[in-house]
Amino acid sequence: MSRDRSEAAGNRLVAWMIVEAESVDDAAGIFADHPHVSLMPGNAVDVMELLAVPAE
Repeated sequence: MSRDRSEAAGNRLVAWMIVEAESVDDAAGIFADHPHVSLMPGNAVDVMELLAVPAE
């Protein structure tokens, strides 16, 4: 989506989960030996930071 229009997008997302870790690197380390990344070439795990919602 841009400021004046939206665009179609897609991904091959199959599942998601939320993990708690001290840092993004620590979260990535949780999945370093995960079977998902070794089952088939091209499989991957994306790690993205989820920011806390500010309290009012």
